[in-house]
Amino acid sequence: MSRRGGGRQPEYRRDQPSPASQQVGGRGRGGGGGRGDGAGRGTGGGRGGGGRGAGAGGGGGRGRGAPPPFFTPTPPPAASFPVAPPPAVAPSSAASSSAPPPPTPASSSSPVASLTSGKLTLQDPSPMAQAAARPVSTKALAPPRRPGYGTIGEKVMVRANHFLVKVADTDIHHYDVSITPEITSKKVNRNVMSQLINLYRDSHLGNRGVAYDGRKSIFTSGALPFTSKEFVVKLENDDERSASASSGKPRRERQFKVAIKLASRADIHHLQEFLRGRQHDIPQETIQALDVVLRALPSEIYTVVGRSFYALCLGPKGELGDGIDYWRGYYHSLRPTQMGLSLNMDVSAKAFHEPLLVTEFIQKHFNFNLSRHLSDQDRLEVYFDENQTQTSVLQYFLDRYNMNLQYVSLPALQAGNDTKPVYLPMEVCRIVAGQRYSKSLIIMVLGENRGKQPQMGQWNMINKKMVKGGEVNFWACVNFSTRVNRNFPFRFCDELVNMCNSKGIVFNRDPLIPIHSVQPNHIERALNDIHKQCAAEHIQKQLKGKPLQLLIIILPDVTGSYGKIKRICETELGIVTQCCQPRQALKLNKQYLENLSLKINVKVGGRNTVLNDAIQRKIPLVSDRPTIIFGADVTHPHPGDDSSPSIAAVVASMDWPEGTTCEVAFESTGGYKPHRIIFYRDGVGEGQFSQVLLYELDAIRKACLSLEDGYLPPVTFVVVQKRHHTRLFPVDGQQTDRSGNIQPGTVVDTSICHPTEFDFYLNSHAGIQGTSRPTHYHVLYDENNFSADSLQVLTNNLCYTYARCTRSVSIVPPAYYAHLAAFRARYYIEGELSEGGSTSGGNAHPVEIRALPMVMKNVKDVMFYC
Repeated sequence: MSRRGGGRQPEYRRDQPSPASQQVGGRGRGGGGGRGDGAGRGTGGGRGGGGRGAGAGGGGGRGRGAPPPFFTPTPPPAASFPVAPPPAVAPSSAASSSAPPPPTPASSSSPVASLTSGKLTLQDPSPMAQAAARPVSTKALAPPRRPGYGTIGEKVMVRANHFLVKVADTDIHHYDVSITPEITSKKVNRNVMSQLINLYRDSHLGNRGVAYDGRKSIFTSGALPFTSKEFVVKLENDDERSASASSGKPRRERQFKVAIKLASRADIHHLQEFLRGRQHDIPQETIQALDVVLRALPSEIYTVVGRSFYALCLGPKGELGDGIDYWRGYYHSLRPTQMGLSLNMDVSAKAFHEPLLVTEFIQKHFNFNLSRHLSDQDRLEVYFDENQTQTSVLQYFLDRYNMNLQYVSLPALQAGNDTKPVYLPMEVCRIVAGQRYSKSLIIMVLGENRGKQPQMGQWNMINKKMVKGGEVNFWACVNFSTRVNRNFPFRFCDELVNMCNSKGIVFNRDPLIPIHSVQPNHIERALNDIHKQCAAEHIQKQLKGKPLQLLIIILPDVTGSYGKIKRICETELGIVTQCCQPRQALKLNKQYLENLSLKINVKVGGRNTVLNDAIQRKIPLVSDRPTIIFGADVTHPHPGDDSSPSIAAVVASMDWPEGTTCEVAFESTGGYKPHRIIFYRDGVGEGQFSQVLLYELDAIRKACLSLEDGYLPPVTFVVVQKRHHTRLFPVDGQQTDRSGNIQPGTVVDTSICHPTEFDFYLNSHAGIQGTSRPTHYHVLYDENNFSADSLQVLTNNLCYTYARCTRSVSIVPPAYYAHLAAFRARYYIEGELSEGGSTSGGNAHPVEIRALPMVMKNVKDVMFYC
């Protein structure tokens, strides 16, 4: 059973289809997403404290945007028709707001307002927790038991893509496998073991079912006739098959020794007792063994990427252009839930290289004329064969493979390495099917945001002003786009200034220095010149305050400059920027200008929205006592990238120059230290729960004790998980949002949740496209003794306090801001982010990791990462 409750705020986009089964309960409504820079203040607890932002242990994020007005969590909205209404957002109205206020959740204003970036320091590839030497808290390893189930809101029925699994009452035996010589390829490993099983299943393996994980383990239903045994397996060398077939030479074989040794026995009875609630320690090894068994067959017949399986037989493929196709597939995993052992299944899609001849590829995607002859310098004529005999490529393939090459003028492809190259003609090379495309796909078309009435997790700013408008007295603008004419930046700035003033921002109409356009290949010099000119103008006119509060930048037409601009302005010049895409700016769309005003306001110290319930101190366990809310995330480099570090970021409702001094800032602003700490931690896998509890909770304790002996405010530590495969679907077609998804505010804490621990799924946003993905919240520590309702409502209402858009978002904003901050820091050390993909691994020498540059003081005081 599920219920619906309230929540409101900025936009966060997610989409993904998925199958459905088990009916469970929930409550809800949804949200959106965005990008940006931002600044903001926040209020904590009943009074809270003004907030600014700072990043600890890393930092960064992309984009533009306004920081959330200060956060003030809201009390559980009253249960309401189909869903509890979102929290009431109170943008201070300019003209009286005629539009009905969003349902009761709240908009941005809570202790979680900003990221402090005093120091952005590199973290170890492991999460940010290696700070504490020895834990001072001995209770860190015991997640709290569920305090009960939520009751607020209307009960509705939803379906989930979880399927009940029945496990035979037979123990599973685990055997270690050692293959000599050692193989790194899972495919070859599986071929070796498949050959072994085919040869010896009846004679030596006792006709047992065998499941292999592709690495070092096999699992059997029942014991094998031995505890330790060695086998010899011979495999044909696949690379030699085509050569031997054409040349008539015998095929080569590779010989492997396979040692199998009993390792352990998975206790199915223990798993059954845990699912009945009679055992408290989860039998993770047993679940992993069952998962290997479940994955064994599809791993042999489908293309495996991560935990998903892909094949052309699983659905029609589609073309993405530039030699990239997408394949359909599915994901599955076993999870212990309240209803028993559950099989979580989800559909999936992945980009793969299009399989075709290399000659066809260059002809199709590079418009290459195969009949065009190349000069001798462009093509390869000589090849040394195995006998070190010099011969032409044409003659070599004729002698060895009886093959006449057609495109003799084309250059050869180099395989092998520089010391021992292997040259192959293009026409004999084929891009093999099933090769994953690992880079980020180029976004060809972006959707547009449109203002809607304040319902179903959305509202707009028509006839409304910010709660607290900031001031922009000194600003400038530079245009790097060649797409716009020289007069457009003047018109664009005029429209933007008008919009900002109409929303309550005090925005000087005249720039500090004249608006001008610069060629995009002179970005660094132009930014330095603007900085110097503004400083000189400030001194000459004897002006007070910052020389330049805001620099409006119309970005170049070609991507690749955003990260460079942010790094220069934020870490070298100390300039707060608002970047604008020329494609959007040219439209002069009011909705776009309104979104920019939201981002600009928080960057100059303003506040966009505040929760009514926060103002009236109606938020249980938060409004009654000063509370500080943290968000933390860790961003990792692409697989295979050894030169980039993992970067951690922490945001909170108060500004701090150091990660351990945020509470000092809270005290200096509010006049007291926080009485409660709520910590939302993103980027944690289920296998890391114990480690995170042990080290990070201990680090929080030590930070508190460093302020005052005996100062140990109660801590609630919640892990935020977005990368899961649970999907929820409405049963009643009348109880959906506009995209056909479950309504925002729907929460599920039964059936598919943990058998004993405190967790829940919350769909806090309105879906935009595809199937909405609820966020999973798992409480690892709770000294504040939250009830299910109070934590669920607080989390949902916080999702209406995101500063960058007028939608509720799908992930609690403190964690969202931390993600943006960590992402921004990656720009500082990597420049413009690569297209995503793996860089070449196999570096023999360690690569020195660059240190994160310091964010300038007048930038880190605001939410620059929004």
